[in-house]
Amino acid sequence: LSPIRYNEGPGIKLSDTVLFHPGVWVGGGYDSNINFSNEYDGNRPIVGVGFLRVVPHLALATSAPQRLEEKDGGKVARPTIFLRLDAALSFREYFLTDGDVSAYKKAGVDLDSWRHVFEVESNLNFILFPGRFFSLEIFDGYNRTLAPWPGAGQIGRHMNRGGLKFVLSPGGGLLSFGVGYANNLDWLESDTYKAYRKMTHEVLFTAKWKVLPKSAVFLDVNWQYSTYLDDTAAAAGRIDSMPLRVSLGYTGLFTPKFGVLLRAGYGGSFHDTLESYNMLVAQLELSYYIGPFAKLSFGYQHDFKDSLITSYAVDERLYLRYDHLIINRILIHIEGDYRYRQHQGLSAAQETANLDPPKNHIIEADAGLDWRIKDWINIGVGYNLQYRLLSSQPIPVAGTTTGR
Repeated sequence: LSPIRYNEGPGIKLSDTVLFHPGVWVGGGYDSNINFSNEYDGNRPIVGVGFLRVVPHLALATSAPQRLEEKDGGKVARPTIFLRLDAALSFREYFLTDGDVSAYKKAGVDLDSWRHVFEVESNLNFILFPGRFFSLEIFDGYNRTLAPWPGAGQIGRHMNRGGLKFVLSPGGGLLSFGVGYANNLDWLESDTYKAYRKMTHEVLFTAKWKVLPKSAVFLDVNWQYSTYLDDTAAAAGRIDSMPLRVSLGYTGLFTPKFGVLLRAGYGGSFHDTLESYNMLVAQLELSYYIGPFAKLSFGYQHDFKDSLITSYAVDERLYLRYDHLIINRILIHIEGDYRYRQHQGLSAAQETANLDPPKNHIIEADAGLDWRIKDWINIGVGYNLQYRLLSSQPIPVAGTTTGR
């Protein structure tokens, strides 16, 4: 939840191997369209408003091997465990006027709930025997957010992903094989949208071969079983699915300055009754290192995802990233992202109504400058743009009067 791009400082030493990193982020800004209103929102006006944001956060982590004290003739013992626990609480206060609230109430949206917004995030990563022939990883990530929902203002959303992964690394780490399981929960607080509550079981397999010191060939297999938890899901057009992705790729440096990530393979959404995606998934990313402190990356990705309004959506994505660290204190970050999203797989009711699958152009841009004054204090400024162009009248989401 904290937008700071720097790593934390040296931390507070709790023992020879454990560090504590407390912190707080305080900032303010202006949101030009608080409820993501658009031309299809009818009587809902576009409201811009200033806000104050406070994010206390903490981390508990084992020390990196480089920071451990040298023993036994200058040799540092390889750690038996790696632990990283992060937690953050975000509070946003929006400075809404009574006129803004009244205008939205006429359209059936409780904008007053935006005045005080609380969000929570936590992450756990525990590895037993890291870097050894055999290792076990246990992970969990949870967040509770409040975000705009089609036709409903904001609603609370809980998302959690937890699981474990076994890794074998024979040959001194030149080869590695991993197999794991993860459970994903997506829970909306409002009973009006209980049809969208979903649980996903995920099985994954990875294999990697280091062909050069900084290059590797890899295989990724990911199979999921997604099931909706409420009996009203089918009536709302929510259908269980079993997405599968199998991709082969290469990542590494061609030269000291040029890097590449290339992956391609098969993807299928395998919905029970609706049309399913059954085609290629691919990604290509090129990176150029401008000296030791600057990196420029450009990429293209073709993939699919679940859709709120049809069975699936296909994304054609282009992205650009630039990061530059100056005198080890000032960080410049620029990022742009364009997606052409095509929703596919209409339900029988949508086909009967002669609805066209929506096609969206989604543009996001982010720019920031952070100055690390001391190890324990940073200041920064940033700008974020989110723009969505709809090619047609959006299909309504169940329980709402409009869609995004």
